[in-house]
Amino acid sequence: MSVSKHQTWLGLVIACGVGVAVEAQAPRTPDLSQRDTDLPANAREAGIETEAAAEDRPGYQPDPSLPTVEVELVLDWAADEGVVTATHWGVNTYSMAAPAKSRLPRFAPFLSALSPGMVRVHHSGLTDFWSSAETRVFDRQVIRRTLGPAAAVPEASLMVTFPDWPEWFSESKFIPPDRYDEAEALFRDFVRAVVEASPVPVTHIEIFNEFDNTWAKRDAMPELWRLYNRFAVVARSEAPGVKVGGPALTWANPDWVGPFLDTSGEHIDFLSWHAYAVGKPTDSNEQVFRRVREIASDAAAVHQALRERGLTHVETHLNELHVKWTWKPYEPRHGNHIGAAFLAATVAELTRDGITCVAMWHAMGNAYGLMDIQADLRPAGQFYLLATRYLTGRRAYADTPGSDALVLLPLVRECGRCSLLLVNLGEASVRLRTEADENETGLMTRFGIDADGCVVEGLSSLHGMSLPGWSVSVVIWDEPPFPLFGRYTLPGTDKEFGF
Repeated sequence: MSVSKHQTWLGLVIACGVGVAVEAQAPRTPDLSQRDTDLPANAREAGIETEAAAEDRPGYQPDPSLPTVEVELVLDWAADEGVVTATHWGVNTYSMAAPAKSRLPRFAPFLSALSPGMVRVHHSGLTDFWSSAETRVFDRQVIRRTLGPAAAVPEASLMVTFPDWPEWFSESKFIPPDRYDEAEALFRDFVRAVVEASPVPVTHIEIFNEFDNTWAKRDAMPELWRLYNRFAVVARSEAPGVKVGGPALTWANPDWVGPFLDTSGEHIDFLSWHAYAVGKPTDSNEQVFRRVREIASDAAAVHQALRERGLTHVETHLNELHVKWTWKPYEPRHGNHIGAAFLAATVAELTRDGITCVAMWHAMGNAYGLMDIQADLRPAGQFYLLATRYLTGRRAYADTPGSDALVLLPLVRECGRCSLLLVNLGEASVRLRTEADENETGLMTRFGIDADGCVVEGLSSLHGMSLPGWSVSVVIWDEPPFPLFGRYTLPGTDKEFGF
């Protein structure tokens, strides 16, 4: 039952009153001719595929001929099913790893507006950016300048990753044992430099990033874990009070997780791994959404492994998450409603089992970003602006008996108001049927992201609410006038965004 509120989301001003409707903002198609500034300028000439042929990609518009599915919604706002925090809506940023990107005037304002609970600083070339092949030490001044935007989110946890060896040290992630002492000295200088130079306190230091496949091919995983232990001892001695962990596994492979915990359990404050849905833009939307609950199941297995070893104090970080695990070729779903729905649903499912942090990949960039480098906010970015404001608090109970089409996240926020995330994983539209106590009287506001764009509407009841296929909806219970958060103008551009 809609009672009037429709408006675009960029520079949002809500119009209240019956029958007011403004055409929703259509999702922007990523400009595939523009690439992130760190991508090779001659990518096309070098044969690097940056775009999948349109005829090979799945459609992103749900089939309108599919019948609407009636789904019963059961809610219990008094239930206590855990807590969702701002760290569940974390982000990666390689803009704070690469000096040229950290100086982009539009980056820090966006980060401030986003206000994520966790910022992970990572780029495969970070140690090259921050060190000199001539001096073979890490440059404190470069690090301080590059991490400068962290000051825009002083309350966020800040994780800095040691992702790989500088090229002047080794061109392979694998190094032989006779170089371990040299590697340890390199890492000690890295930790000292980061702690001394960071303009805000570093809360987490992550050792390695996806070293597993390279070392596994050499049957050297036990050696990798022993090298991790040496590095962890160094990090704790040089950065007391900073949480130390890793190893940023490519995925939560139980054949890696168990042995790592057995060998390194006493040396980890947090365990980290990554998860993506598919490897090709031609993989179907159904394949993407099937991975939502599989990724959550993998996380549950990690928590079980920790419990079995008495390591329940260890934080768990799924700190890279998105649709496709490689940027070549470009994945359009990172820039449309499918990507927004995938991220929203996966984080919601992950929070069921007590994960500490989820960080999507990543905040700003053309291939994956919540915002692209032309300062255009994407649907996933619009969702994350909502999530960091309205999707934290005590998790209540919600279910759709007999249907698994929806992923639900009901929350009672610190202020006492309620929010409800609904993600339709299916292609068919869903109509809600409920007699649940909706906990509040008066106007509810639904923010929706679907194939037709972004919409804001006022509701008097959840009963009868329609959820388009492959869509995200955030319903909040707040009395009008709706609390806006102002508009943000990015320096040097005419782009505005915000609530």
